[in-house]
Amino acid sequence: MKCSPKIIVSWHSANEDDSVAKRTFIHAYQLAPDYQTVSNIYDIEPVDHYVSSLHNIEDCDNLIMGCGENKITLWNVEYGYIVATIELSEIKSPLSTLLRGVCIDNGLLLSFYDQGILCWKAETGEPVEETNLETEIIPSGKYVILMEDNQILVKHAITHLMSMSVEDT
Repeated sequence: MKCSPKIIVSWHSANEDDSVAKRTFIHAYQLAPDYQTVSNIYDIEPVDHYVSSLHNIEDCDNLIMGCGENKITLWNVEYGYIVATIELSEIKSPLSTLLRGVCIDNGLLLSFYDQGILCWKAETGEPVEETNLETEIIPSGKYVILMEDNQILVKHAITHLMSMSVEDT
């Protein structure tokens, strides 16, 4: 976490019991002001699936995102609860090819695939938009990099998604 003296750590249970074999546990370690010692440890709600990576969310210090097993989970770090889990495997779409990137902005979760962009409300998992891509984009945080008329453009991801939606209508 960039703006907070916390270290977020996840680990997976090694229990042979199938009911918890895929459980991922997460703790937030609050660092002392000198960054030399841990002053407190907070439990964050575990999930019953494998989380392969945790990510901070730009401009949103109270949320972290975990990715793994075709799921994206958002946690509130301050209070330790799960905000939402989105099941990517439930998406039956031609866009569901190679996942190239994920970002959260203004309460929206955007996932970038080889062939398009999918967008959901982050707190509910409700689908908002699905757009096919005619030109290749490279996701970079909240931005996309693309080539138009032999020029390299960097656009805000939501602005790009909205402009593509307007073009389709």
